[in-house]
Formats: sequence, C-alpha cells, structure tokens
Amino acid sequence: MKKFTFISVLFILMSIVASAQQVKNFTVSAGQSFVDVLSHDELFRYPKFIKGITVYKDGTTTSEKMNYNFVQGEMMFLNSRNDTLVITKKDAISQIILAEDTFYVSNGYYEQIAGNKTVMLLVHKYIKLVNVKKEGAYGTSNSTGSVDSYSSLSANNNSATLKLKVSEDMDFAIMTDFYFSKKSKEFVLARKNSILKLCPEKDEMIKEFIKSQSIRFNEKDDLIKLTEFLKNTLK
Repeated sequence: MKKFTFISVLFILMSIVASAQQVKNFTVSAGQSFVDVLSHDELFRYPKFIKGITVYKDGTTTSEKMNYNFVQGEMMFLNSRNDTLVITKKDAISQIILAEDTFYVSNGYYEQIAGNKTVMLLVHKYIKLVNVKKEGAYGTSNSTGSVDSYSSLSANNNSATLKLKVSEDMDFAIMTDFYFSKKSKEFVLARKNSILKLCPEKDEMIKEFIKSQSIRFNEKDDLIKLTEFLKNTLK
C-alpha cells in the first residue's frame, strides 16, 4: 500500500496568489484531529458519498459513489466492499460529474461554478499546513517549519487521515483558489494579467469591463460577473 507523509498529503497544489484566494485559518491542537476541529462540510464537498460519473480522455466512463476530500485534496470513491479509496490515475481522466456539478482534472480537481466550455470559472478548495508549533522549554511553544518527524499514513484510508491525532499544535488554512479556463485546455489563476493572456484578442474590452465594474479577483460574485461577460464576448 502506497504511503505518503502527513505533510506531503497536505501540501498538494500549494500555488499561492492572494488576489485569487479566499482563506480561513484554524488550529489543530496537540492530541486533536481534523474531525475534532472541522465540520463535515469543511472536510468534504458533499454530506455523503454520492453516485458520480468519471469521464476518461478516451471517451469511456465509469460510475462509483464519490466525494471530494478537502484535507487530502483528493477525490475519494467507494469500491464494491465499501472501502474508501483515492483515485490514483488522474492523468487518464477528463472530468468527473457529481450530481449537477462538474470537476475538471488537471493536477488536481477544479469544480466549475460559472460559464461554459468557451470560458469558465472554476474553484479549487483544499487545506494547507501553515505552521507547526513545537513544544519548547518549560512548556512554551516554538514555531517551526520542520516537518520531518511526522508519521506516515495511507492516502487510501480516508478515516485514518481525518482522525489522525497530531503531536504538536498545527496551524492550517482552508484555501479557496479561483481559476479561469478557456475551452477546458488551460487552468489559470483568476488574476487580471492571467485572463488578459488567456483572451488577448479582447484585452481592451476586458480591461474596460474590469475597470467599470470594479472587479475584485478574490470575490466569487465579481468573478462570476466577469465570466458571464467573457462568455458572451468570446462566443
């Protein structure tokens, strides 16, 4: 069974651009686990595992009960024995459809929240380790970046990840990154420069719209408004 260190599981897809993010911070204290601190909605995308369709790049499909795990940044599924497993061959997948939601796969999972295949707005949500507070002399806490001493865990065991007790106070952030994509071929962080490079043929119109509408690139509603403008402009 393949093993991952506790920290490597949490450092998946950690590109940071503040203008394209929403952040919520929390702490897991020594002796606690994620389930002690976060609600189910903060751990998983859906209240329970639901039937989904995996669409592969060769056109074939499969169907399993799935849920997205924010802690691991992975799509989980239930096999015939009801074991919780991680999808490992992501390179072969084009998209995953869960209920009315579509997740595009490209070094991670990007959920479409607006637009169409001409241009769309997507969100990537995950949990990031920010700081480790090791116990110092006389019970004091010292912040450190050292992460080498943590136990390994199975990325194929969802409950082990969420219930693993930490040995020191650890600060985390719930990261919500927004992305744009044009024709489902490229995923770029939602920034002004990125969208202008993605749509150079309409750069002046886009600049004017961003300015006139005071678009904020870390606000979901503003980005949806911009996506609708791009969808109509580029069609």
